[in-house]
Amino acid sequence: MKYKAKINIALAHNLRSRRNSLNLTQEKFAEKAGVSCITISKIETQDQWPSPETLEKIAKTLNIQTYQLFINDEEMLLPAENLVVLQNQFQKLSNSFDSVLGKKQKKDIHYNIKHK
Repeated sequence: MKYKAKINIALAHNLRSRRNSLNLTQEKFAEKAGVSCITISKIETQDQWPSPETLEKIAKTLNIQTYQLFINDEEMLLPAENLVVLQNQFQKLSNSFDSVLGKKQKKDIHYNIKHK
């Protein structure tokens, strides 16, 4: 499946499921978002690709970040899981500093960052 098709499917699914979880019809959701009901319908049926402005309105109405419209539910992480992911990424970065800069330079950089 092409990448854009996957994104389009994720967008349609996420919009529909999140709108339904708020118990809003397409009409009521469109009114709250400040877009037409036809636009919401076409996005949910993958017949229309929304403008960046429309995406922002939809995300704001759903109380999520715009990027969250494009990822599958399985890819959504809870805040605690995000923290673990960030800690792991920081540790990998830290290990890279060790190998590239050496421990003394790393300590100096860490000290300067902490005390700015």
